[in-house]
Amino acid sequence: MAWHVMKAHWNRGLATEAAHLATQLGFDRFGLARLVAIIHPDNLPSRRVARKLGMAEERTLIHDGEPTVVYRIARD
Repeated sequence: MAWHVMKAHWNRGLATEAAHLATQLGFDRFGLARLVAIIHPDNLPSRRVARKLGMAEERTLIHDGEPTVVYRIARD
């Protein structure tokens, strides 16, 4: 898909909606107790999505040679 076509879908809440549904699926369907997201520190939109889901920043580490921020959320 061309970059300009993908950009047309930015800032519409699609990533947040998809992440919310994935979170519900993990907790409700698969019975997971905790979910994590690993995100590059410079990926601010993904970090915002994680925070919107109620995920907390857990730690920063190096993963596969890249800086990574780990976010987590536990089942209520």
